[in-house]
Amino acid sequence: MKRGFSLPDAVLLIVTLIGLASVYALDSWLHNLQLLGRSTFNAAPYIWAGSIANLVVAGLILLLAWYTLREKRRNLFIAVSFTLVGLTLAFYPVVIFLTGIDFFWLPAVIFRGPASLFLTTSAFIAGIGILTFLLPERHER
Repeated sequence: MKRGFSLPDAVLLIVTLIGLASVYALDSWLHNLQLLGRSTFNAAPYIWAGSIANLVVAGLILLLAWYTLREKRRNLFIAVSFTLVGLTLAFYPVVIFLTGIDFFWLPAVIFRGPASLFLTTSAFIAGIGILTFLLPERHER
């Protein structure tokens, strides 16, 4: 029995990169809300927006992990590209701090520390890439 529709590998990678760009913009917006809350002594918008953003990003990560691990197991292109993109972006602040060299395509921003949605999403994408390669091939019945 043949499974349903499956996205091509390059399209899945492009969708993932668009998702990372969206999370990057969301993280910057949350940082600006945090600064606004500090200056006006009103943190309610930041608290609500941060909570909703965490739930939305967690749902999108779960959806990406479910689809990738269900449809793309043992796919070398997806495994390598997810792992390289995820680890590069997750360790981006460390590279800037240790070497002083930043990538021209990703400006240095003030991440919200360990709670940064962008860094967390990048680490999860690297984990999905590693699991894509390590999990055994799916067998059809």
